[in-house]
Formats: sequence, C-alpha cells, structure tokens
Amino acid sequence: MLFYMHESLAIIILAAAGFLISLHIRRSKKTGEKLVCFIGGGKRSCNEVVESEYSRTLGIPNEIAGMVYYVLALLFALIFLLFDSLGLFFILTAKISSTGAFLASMYFVGIQAFVLRKFCEWCLATAVINTLIFGIVWMFL
Repeated sequence: MLFYMHESLAIIILAAAGFLISLHIRRSKKTGEKLVCFIGGGKRSCNEVVESEYSRTLGIPNEIAGMVYYVLALLFALIFLLFDSLGLFFILTAKISSTGAFLASMYFVGIQAFVLRKFCEWCLATAVINTLIFGIVWMFL
C-alpha cells in the first residue's frame, strides 16, 4: 500500500482539528466574540492578529482558506486510506496543497513575529498542524 493506514488516520485527525480551529476563528470574527489566547498579550493580541490587514489573502479570509484546505486534506487522506493504487494526480495534488499550506503558515508565523509582533495561539496551532501534515505527506507518499 502506497500510503499507510496510520499516516492516513493521523492526517484525518489533524485535518479535523485544523478545520475546527479555523471554524472557531471564523465564528469569533463573525459574532465579534473575542478569542481567548494566553500568549503574546492575551485576548487583545489574538484578535489583533486575526483582524489585522494580513487576515485575508487575495480577498479571502485566511480561516476560510484553511477550512477548504483541511476538508481537501481530509478527503485525500480518506482516498489514500481506501484505495491501494493512487493516481499521480492525487499524489501531486496532496504534495502541492500540503506544501502551499506549509509555506503559507510559515509566512503568517513570520508576519506575527516580525511585523505584528503579536501572536495568536490558534493561528500557531494551525501552523503546527500544517507542518505535521506536510511532513507526513512528503515522508510517506
């Protein structure tokens, strides 16, 4: 089997967690509810990050792009789990999308660290999740 069951399950769990975090950020922005964060200055810092000018890419809220990515990652992991032979399209798409998510995460962590000088642990958690998915995809696919 090209992709192992444990790795597929790990990606499914990580993608579900990433989706829920992105959904939480989206709901807080829509309702005006303040995010609870403990690092980098607390609630104020977290909300300053998710409401900053860097909270959208090409006009799309980053958390929505994240939700789309996590749904795709989960679907690909299910495909990898259920089928022994995978087409080159699925393999390339998984590698490209995980690389894009990883690079975007590193960019946004850099924005938090060097431009905003404020951190949102919800955002940092998604960066960790994206890094883990990226590593799993590239190591085992």
